[in-house]
Amino acid sequence: MRLGLPAKLGMAVVIAFGLLLCALLLYKPLQVRYHITKFNSPDIKVRVKGVDALLQLGAKGREALGRILPGGSEAAELLIKAWNNPDPALDTEADINSRDLASKPVSESALLQAARNEFAETVRLILAKHGHLTWDRSRDFNQRGIEYRKRGDNQTAWAYYNLAMIMDPKFHWPFNGLGNVKTDLEDYEGALQDYSKAIRLNPQYSIAYANRGKLKRLMGNLKEALEDCNKAVELDNSSDWARRKRIEVYADMLDIEGALPDFDKRAKDSPNSYLRRLELAYALYDSTRFKEAAAEFKKGIGLLGRHNNQSLYVFFRLCFINIRLGNASTVREEAKEYLEDFKSAGPWARTITRFFAGEISEADLLEAATRLKELSTPEQLCEAYYYVAETRLAAGDLEAAKKMFEKCIATKESRYTEYKSARYALKRLAARAKKSDK
Repeated sequence: MRLGLPAKLGMAVVIAFGLLLCALLLYKPLQVRYHITKFNSPDIKVRVKGVDALLQLGAKGREALGRILPGGSEAAELLIKAWNNPDPALDTEADINSRDLASKPVSESALLQAARNEFAETVRLILAKHGHLTWDRSRDFNQRGIEYRKRGDNQTAWAYYNLAMIMDPKFHWPFNGLGNVKTDLEDYEGALQDYSKAIRLNPQYSIAYANRGKLKRLMGNLKEALEDCNKAVELDNSSDWARRKRIEVYADMLDIEGALPDFDKRAKDSPNSYLRRLELAYALYDSTRFKEAAAEFKKGIGLLGRHNNQSLYVFFRLCFINIRLGNASTVREEAKEYLEDFKSAGPWARTITRFFAGEISEADLLEAATRLKELSTPEQLCEAYYYVAETRLAAGDLEAAKKMFEKCIATKESRYTEYKSARYALKRLAARAKKSDK
């Protein structure tokens, strides 16, 4: 059957219309597929162009981003939010060292949310889009992490550290910083991994060893904690932070002798620091090196000044040293002098001074500790129990001293030097009892 010209023209029109319709239906999917291929490029600029092109395709392009980006639709939403809008995390004008820098919550920054969720490709694309994928910006982001952690904003600090690591995976500082954040948040296993990664990236990184030592101490692994702190000091003998962390490990081990070299080094490094001078003095006291302790206590008073509440507490230790060295007769007179010429001392400090002056008894001191409200009762009781314990110890009443030291520890006022000294005193009493049993 032969078709006439009109029929042929009609069929041609139908076919052409069908082809046009197919082309229209397939055009956008083909475009999407074409632009998706750009994500296989190692060149970040090509991938950025791919995002630009997909976003121009509307809903289909956005759906495609949700399929191809690690992190799925959530990552795509964050990328779209930050793509053509200024992100608060990229404020290059802000002074990161200023205390006035407004702390933007992570929720206000799509970039920080992506970093916090470890959407690495999303982060790289956003940074490249805005021209921030540079070496110096990774250092800047690390510093911002440090600043936000100082302010107690660990979530924002975490995000900035992640930004720095994503930009430069071989940059060891942010791994140490993130370890600090996770330690603060008590994610000890996560922190351990981060500190160890920082050390792998830079085996000479003393601070990371010290921080990992601190973490292992918190985890109860004192042997490995000491090994890390030793390594930190070996790598950087001038690191005060490493020595401080090692002192803390020795304290948990009740090894005051082991800590003495670090106390001594810190005092020598800062000869005008009364705090370091007194730390050394208390360590010598707890080591029963009383003559050396007395010399350091007197240097501390010289730096503080005599009419100072802290100097008064140092004087209390000197009283016990004088009693031990056979100079008990001078203690009461010196205490009375303090009462006379330092009338501005606080009520509780004056009460203790009256105890050393012989004006009140042990029972009076303990009763006053629960009555006076200058400080919280547990703190006053910690001090009162300790001073009574030391008095009993000097009198040779070991059992009564032991009970009072135990009561001092039971207050859990671990910040106080009296609490710390009570722990060492109990260790010495236990060693003495064990020796006598033999």
